Parts: sequence; C-alpha cells; structure tokens
Amino acid sequence: SRTKKQNDDALKEQLDKLNRLSRELTGSLDQRSSWIEVLSAIFQALPKDSRLEGKDVVDPKVVAFMDRKEIYINSIETKYFKEINEWYAANKPRYDTQFDAQVDEVDAGSVDSVKEQAQQATQDTESDVKGPGWVIEIDGHHFHNSSMQVKKLEEGTGRTYLINQFLRRFFEDVTFPGKENAVEGGGSYKFEDFGIYLPTIVSSSDYNEVALVFGTDPTKDLETVKQYDFKIQMAWLPRSPRERFDAKMKREAEEEKQRAAKEAEAAAKEKQDAA
Repeated sequence: SRTKKQNDDALKEQLDKLNRLSRELTGSLDQRSSWIEVLSAIFQALPKDSRLEGKDVVDPKVVAFMDRKEIYINSIETKYFKEINEWYAANKPRYDTQFDAQVDEVDAGSVDSVKEQAQQATQDTESDVKGPGWVIEIDGHHFHNSSMQVKKLEEGTGRTYLINQFLRRFFEDVTFPGKENAVEGGGSYKFEDFGIYLPTIVSSSDYNEVALVFGTDPTKDLETVKQYDFKIQMAWLPRSPRERFDAKMKREAEEEKQRAAKEAEAAAKEKQDAA
C-alpha cells in the first residue's frame, strides 16, 4: 500500500526523467541536423572556380590569386536571441541600404538585380522573424580586387564582387537531399523557406595588401594581392523539414496569386486600350 505507492511514485519520477532526457536528446539531434543543413547551404552559396575544383594546390602562376573566383571563410559564429525581432528591427535599415551606390566599393547600377531580389525576399517577413532565434555571422575575405577584374571579367571588386558572387546567392535556391515532401524536406528551397532572413554586410575593410607564399622559397614564391575583409550577419530560425516544406508551399501559392493578379491586370489594360 504505502510502500507500493512510494515505489510507484519513484518509478513515475524515473519515467519522467527518461522522457525529459529523450526530448532533450531528440531536440539536440534536430538542432545539429539543422545546423549541418545551414553549413551546407552556405557552402552552396560560395562561388566556385572550375579551374580550381578537384585540385589541392594550383600554382598562382597558372591561375593568379587575384583572378580566382573564390571567397574564403575565416569563421562562422552564432549568437542566440530570446527575441530575434530586436536584431531584425536594428539591422533592417542597414540591409536596405547595403546595395546603394553611395556605400563604399559599390559601383553604380552594378548590383541593382541583387537589390531587387533582396527587396522581394523581405516582403511581409517582419511578422515571420520573431520569437527565439539565432544570428549567424560569417567572417571572410577575397582577393578579387585588382583593376584587371573590372576590365577583364566585369565582375567588380571589393563589395561589388561580394554582393554579386556571394550575397546574391542567399536570394536564390538551395538544394537539400531527400524526397521533396513534409517528412524528408528534400528538394529546392529559398533560404527564407528554411529560416534564413536578412543576409547583411555589417562591416568591411579597405583593401589591405598581403603577401601570399605559394612555394618552398618564401623570398621568391610569393604574390602580393589586395585583400578585402567582410562580415555578413543573417537571422536564422531553425525549421523542421515539415515547417520548411509548408513555408515553401505557402510562398509558391502567394507567388502564383501575384502572377495571376498581374496577368489579369495586364489583360484588362489591353482590353481597355483596344476599346
């Protein structure tokens, strides 16, 4: 009776502990899985130079550092926010102006298409970016900064190159393995579908000349290049496969609705002009 009740209470307490531990382990696993997907998405966003892929070392006499279509990541850090909207509100003005020509190192008109993508990506998102979340900070650099790049490759240098070759990809598609359904969450998604919002250049440097050693003789085997340093921050609200699949379905339905409205408006105008 009393002893049995005490035993039952003890067993119940042990069961509760096991259930709590199970939830914590499962949550931790889900979180690690989401973080791996974020790292995969960032890697997919990095520019790839076909001349360097699959090779451990490429002699800069063959492909000069300043001619390489690459961006180098120094580190990736995260910070947790109990209310991510605080970061969103403070960062949104910087996000909106980072593409403007008056910002240092941005060539007039050179990033207009990226700016348009960025504006479209943030339509009606403020209500979504709320509650607990993370801010991801990417610290990196690139050497694509010689005057030759402007004339030869027309890709820009400094901030312009960073926007056109890296930041732009955060407004395009990213692919996850698995079947495209609510269980596996595979297929093609926009970054905001799986919880990435407002990728923003929060700091950048002037060009710094650095000497890169590429051979055995540091006095001869070196190349002096201009290095451009930057930091990019973005909000991250981890989403399960079902949540990102649902977000994609919702976004595509809204896009289809907007397309239909534009087509109806164009048809009505054409009919009016013909009358």
